[in-house]
Amino acid sequence: MRLNGKRGSFLLPFGLIHFAFGAAYIFPETTESTAKSIGFLLRLGVPVVIAGLPWVLSAIAAIAAAFDRGRDWYGFAALVAVHVAWTFVFLLSWVLGDNPRGYAWALMFAGLAWATYTVSGMVDPDSVKHPDVQK
Repeated sequence: MRLNGKRGSFLLPFGLIHFAFGAAYIFPETTESTAKSIGFLLRLGVPVVIAGLPWVLSAIAAIAAAFDRGRDWYGFAALVAVHVAWTFVFLLSWVLGDNPRGYAWALMFAGLAWATYTVSGMVDPDSVKHPDVQK
């Protein structure tokens, strides 16, 4: 099993980060900072475990895609989907007054979505056939 070049080198650490982020929502009890950041979801009856599930699922997709040569699109799609969703979660938490710094988190997640989308469109240099260079 070999890492999928530079694209895989992007997907693997992001997958691990997503797993850690999702695990932080799933395993410990709800903290005050979690309640602030996703307070409106909690008021709607969404369990914190459900809030962490997309992170863990996107982590699994990204880690698998990091080793899937030529078919890694699903890893990038999973990462972008979670980043976009969390952009709106934090934007809403700010608008609804739950999280006074929600706008900053929303901008950060929007930036991550943009960066991930940009990398998803890049061609891995290892997969390009280079013409022989004449000396």
